[in-house]
Amino acid sequence: MNVIEIHEIKQIFHLKTREFSYIIQVLKTGDLVHRYFGKKIEKFSDGNKITYEL
Repeated sequence: MNVIEIHEIKQIFHLKTREFSYIIQVLKTGDLVHRYFGKKIEKFSDGNKITYEL
């Protein structure tokens, strides 16, 4: 079964299949970022800060 979980406040989208998870997030700037892809996980912890060097 495929499932999409949405955390509206943090704008996190967790797409699940039987084997994989794909997590993306919309930042306050409107940018879409990849947060995780791999073995299926039940819960995503977004504790890691996203940083970029310019």
